Amino acid sequence: MSNLPIYINDDPTIDTAKMRGEIARLKSRVKVDLVGLDYVNLLTDIAGSGNDNYQNTAIKAKRFRSVCREMNVAGLTIQSITKDGMKSLVPHLADMSGPAEVAVGADQVWFLVQDPDKKNMYELVPAKQRDGDRGSGSVSLIRKGLGFENATHRDETMYPGNK
Repeated sequence: MSNLPIYINDDPTIDTAKMRGEIARLKSRVKVDLVGLDYVNLLTDIAGSGNDNYQNTAIKAKRFRSVCREMNVAGLTIQSITKDGMKSLVPHLADMSGPAEVAVGADQVWFLVQDPDKKNMYELVPAKQRDGDRGSGSVSLIRKGLGFENATHRDETMYPGNK
């Protein structure tokens, strides 16, 4: 990834309309394949009066998905919406808190699950694929410093952070 061009917009007032404009501007200059959104609720869209937090989140997620489809780019959101106390190593969509529309509207849902015995080992577990079926085959990751890397068998058995 270090060789990929990455453009970051950290405007704290961004909403989906501004995002659409930024993506269009960027696409006029360079190829854009993916748009990442750190957290749906950071969008400043006014999702409607009288709506509760779940409804606002669902509306913002739907608008983000619409922008991505309109701009013909893949969209990725990172959410922290698991229920308190969820300890399953094989999480399911039912384990998510927040509005169901976020999971239902997503083409794919993945969970990042920490290995309880090896604190630097994680599994990226597919919970939903495009057609709604549960995916198979997780991705093993190891945390080294601030980032994650694909874990090798050697990492899993020898990395000192796993003790």
